Amino acid sequence: MRINKIEFFSIHSIKLITLAGLVVLALGSLGKGVKDGLSEGRSQDFQWWGSKYLLEQKDPYNAVLKTPDAEQPPYILSQAPNYPATGLFFLWPYAAMDFADAKILWIITNLSCLFLLFLSFKILFFQGKSWVPLGIAFLLLLISAPFRNLLSNGQHALFTVASFMWAIYFLKSNKYLSSILLAISWLKYSITFPLSLYFIKKREWKVLVLATAIHLSVYGFLLFWVENSDPISILFGPIYVALKIVNAGYLNISAVMAWLELGRVYTLIFTFITVVLTALCLMKYPISNRESELRLLSVLAFFSLIIMFHSQYDYILLVFPLAVVLSERIEHFYQKLLLLAIAVVWYLDKIPYLIWKYSDSLDKNIQYYYAVPYYYGILAFVFYMAFFFVLFGLVSKRSQDSASA
Repeated sequence: MRINKIEFFSIHSIKLITLAGLVVLALGSLGKGVKDGLSEGRSQDFQWWGSKYLLEQKDPYNAVLKTPDAEQPPYILSQAPNYPATGLFFLWPYAAMDFADAKILWIITNLSCLFLLFLSFKILFFQGKSWVPLGIAFLLLLISAPFRNLLSNGQHALFTVASFMWAIYFLKSNKYLSSILLAISWLKYSITFPLSLYFIKKREWKVLVLATAIHLSVYGFLLFWVENSDPISILFGPIYVALKIVNAGYLNISAVMAWLELGRVYTLIFTFITVVLTALCLMKYPISNRESELRLLSVLAFFSLIIMFHSQYDYILLVFPLAVVLSERIEHFYQKLLLLAIAVVWYLDKIPYLIWKYSDSLDKNIQYYYAVPYYYGILAFVFYMAFFFVLFGLVSKRSQDSASA
C-alpha cells in the first residue's frame, strides 16, 4: 500500500507541477500580448480609424480606394477598413476616444471577452462536468502564438466569438438579445458567417432574420449619416479594400492554392468540394445534446479557417475542437492528428520563422512559412488531413453514439 501511495503521490505531483507550469506560461504569454498591444505602433489591426471616419460622417472606403497607390494611405498603421460599415458601427464607443485610450479599452475588452468565452463554454458545454479539460484547453490557448498575436495586433476574433457564443446562450431565454449579439458577432464575418450555420442547423430563423434586420437598419442609417454617401461603397467597400490590400492568408484554400501557384479556378473548385462535403456530413449529423452542439461548432470552426481568409491570429478558433478532444479519451487517430495540427500552428510555427529571419539564403520578400523549404507543404497537409478526419470522425462517432443509444 505504501508503494501505491508513493506512486499516486508521484503522479498527482506531476499533474500539479504540469498545471502550475501551464499557468505560469499562460500568464507570461498574456502579459507579453498586453504589453505589445499597448506599445507604440501596435494594435495596428484595430479598426479604430475606419470606425472613427464613419463617426465623423465620412466614407472610409472611398478615402482608401481613391488614394493613388504611390501616395501614403489615409489610414493609420495597417488599419485599412476591410470590415463592413455595419460592423464598424459597433466600434463607435472606441472611435469616440483618441487612439491611445481606445487601445487600452480594447485590450480590456479582449481580456473580458476571453473570460466570457471561457464562461460560455463552461455553462453551455461543461455544465456538471469537470472543469479541468476546459481549463487546460484555455491555458493552452493563452500560451499559443495566435492568442498573443491577436492581443498585440488588436484583432477582433475574441470579441466576435464571445458575442457569438453568448448569442447561443440567450437563444432560449431572450431571442431579441441573442439576435443583437449575433449581429455584433458579424463584425468579423469571416469567422462568424460559417459559424452561423449552427443557427441554420438549429432552425433558429427568427434570430437570423432579426440579426440581418439589425444590419440592414444600420446600413440605412449610415446612408443618411455619411455625407455624400455612396450606397455601393458603403455596402461593398470593405470587399474592394480587402482585394486591394489583403494578402492570401495562412492555411485557407486560397493561400494554399497561391503557394501551389494554381489559379483562381482551382481555388473555386476546391472550395466547392469542401463546402459540399461539409454540408453533406452536417446534414446527416444529429444534434441531440450540448455535447453534439460543441462537436458541430468544432467542425464549423475548422471549416471557417479553411474556406475564408484568415491570418494566424484567427486560429484561436481551434480551441473548439481542442475542447472536444481533451474532454474525451484520446484513442482515435483523428484526435492525435488534430493535436499535432494544433501544436504546429499554435507553438512550433515560431521555429520556421526564426530560420527565415536569421537565414541569409531565404527570401525575405515572401512570408516565412512559404520561404522555408517543405515547411508549408507539410503544415498544410497535416492541417487539411486533420480537418477531414475531424469532419468524418466526429460525425461518425456521433452517429455511432446515437445508434448505440
